[in-house]
Amino acid sequence: MKRFISLIIFLTAMAYQSSVWCAEHRKSLTTGGTAWPPYLYITDNNEPAGEDYQLLKSVLGKLDYALESQILPERRVTQQIELGQIDVVTGAAFTPARALKNYFSVPYRKETISFAFHPSHHNEYAGKSLETLLREGKTLALNTGGWFGDWFNETVTEQYSAQLIHLDSVKRRLQFLNRGRVDLVLDDIRVISFNAEQLHLELEISNKPVNVQDVHFMFSKQSVDPGFIDKFNHVLSDYVKDPDPAI
Repeated sequence: MKRFISLIIFLTAMAYQSSVWCAEHRKSLTTGGTAWPPYLYITDNNEPAGEDYQLLKSVLGKLDYALESQILPERRVTQQIELGQIDVVTGAAFTPARALKNYFSVPYRKETISFAFHPSHHNEYAGKSLETLLREGKTLALNTGGWFGDWFNETVTEQYSAQLIHLDSVKRRLQFLNRGRVDLVLDDIRVISFNAEQLHLELEISNKPVNVQDVHFMFSKQSVDPGFIDKFNHVLSDYVKDPDPAI
């Protein structure tokens, strides 16, 4: 019996090492994520693009890795990276729970999370915090798979869950806001501004941020090993210190 258990443990370890070895030697990684312009999106020519995508592709290129990509709903991204079916995602905030199953790169930018509303509500909404507006019964569209800080996770998701409307797409969230189907939209302020301009929507972004946080690339522990992360971070750190306009 002991020999059988030892065999099972050995085979499990070998399977894990094999999956990591494949990721190390196949010289390509797969990324997946929800379209999130300007950081990640698909062009009219059906090609992946975006600031985060291009940075990831360039850093991997310096390590002689190719990058394959696919656009996926946020919930499938979470499932697939945990299983090692995709190797890396862009624009990830660090959390202890995520770190159990994933490696994180050094941070490569900061993001400011805030909320937006229709300008017609300026007199009613401007100057109020998100919590004040939620207390007043306002609804909030967001990607519930995102991370918006400890306060949001511990307070908003617990006390105001009935007022949170999950929508995967930035475009849908902003369209819901414009049509009056939700009162507020929560996101990175650059994402809100960029997409509102693309959709020709007039929005007002609150000057009371919900959270300011570092952003990382997040790698699956099922398919990437720590040695690769060290190499990746070395190249990425050089870029963060001295950005190359060519990237």
